[in-house]
Amino acid sequence: MSITCLTSQIGIKGLCNDPAETPRFYIQDLPGVSVKGADKAVNDEQVSGEQLIRREIELAAEEMLNDIPVFLGNGFKTSSLVERDTLGYYPEDIQKLNSEVGKLKGVYIKLYNYNYFRLQVENVSIMLQEDVTATIYIYDVASGNQLYSADVNALAGEVVSIPIRKSFTVENKVLSLFIGYDSGLASSYKSFIYPNGVNGYTGRYGLPGCTTCTGAIQPYRYPSLFQYTYFVPAEFDSSKSITYGNMQNSATTAGISVEYAINCGLEPLLCALNTQLAWPLLYKAGARILKQFEASRQWNSFIVLGKKERDELIEDFEKVYETSMSKIFSSISLNDTMCFACKETFSARTIQP
Repeated sequence: MSITCLTSQIGIKGLCNDPAETPRFYIQDLPGVSVKGADKAVNDEQVSGEQLIRREIELAAEEMLNDIPVFLGNGFKTSSLVERDTLGYYPEDIQKLNSEVGKLKGVYIKLYNYNYFRLQVENVSIMLQEDVTATIYIYDVASGNQLYSADVNALAGEVVSIPIRKSFTVENKVLSLFIGYDSGLASSYKSFIYPNGVNGYTGRYGLPGCTTCTGAIQPYRYPSLFQYTYFVPAEFDSSKSITYGNMQNSATTAGISVEYAINCGLEPLLCALNTQLAWPLLYKAGARILKQFEASRQWNSFIVLGKKERDELIEDFEKVYETSMSKIFSSISLNDTMCFACKETFSARTIQP
């Protein structure tokens, strides 16, 4: 998720194409910060003072995102990893599966609307019967848009993996992904979402294997997670849009295996509080910009003169940032129990005999 929801709260006066269309504050509201000053401080990496300012606003927002667990620390414990697992297993007595021209085959993943969850696709593996270069696709099934693609050199009868390491989330919506390949390229093998009940094999968790899996059949694994995820082998006609209405359930993942993780992301919290966080962001960005003035290699009168005043402003800006962030997060109420947990507090009193 982008943090434009926050950076758009800070604008730059005098710009016709400022991405912050209706900013809450302007960076020039701060003493000592101006586009003219930034123009004099640019180096070879920036084209203009405007670019320098916009970059520092974005970096300030990223720094704020990283600071949130610290400011939450007095009242909440934050979790990052919720779940890590694999979808798509290859049985010992694996069976061959014929190729099918005009079909995309793989895995459908649904992450239900849950504010702080994001799906990280770590690696994708494929097992085909021939040496061939296959393309792994990731589609947003809600829109039909292709989100990612990567080529993998499959080797006949071997499991070949490629790293993906991309996070996916949709703000205030269900995340629906299809991860698959063109089945017409080569014949594959019958692989299953979880270790399937082939020859009585019950799977590594002591639960029956399945071709269609939701958390509802995994109560012993994730007792509080069953309502958030859904996985199923799926296929699509390549001539049609990759949308839910065109999805067909399948008996196998057709040689595809996906390593994934469900993580807690703080971006939704940051976006939910964007109007409150605009004030500390303004001062964090201002401090960063003034530090860029100090670090500039452009030794002109603007940079050399007024150093003491700028150092004092930087210190003042950082104090405002710290105070504002502490105030905001000391009074926050979070009902989430998967990503945030209230710290237990204890009190003691002396009982006189």
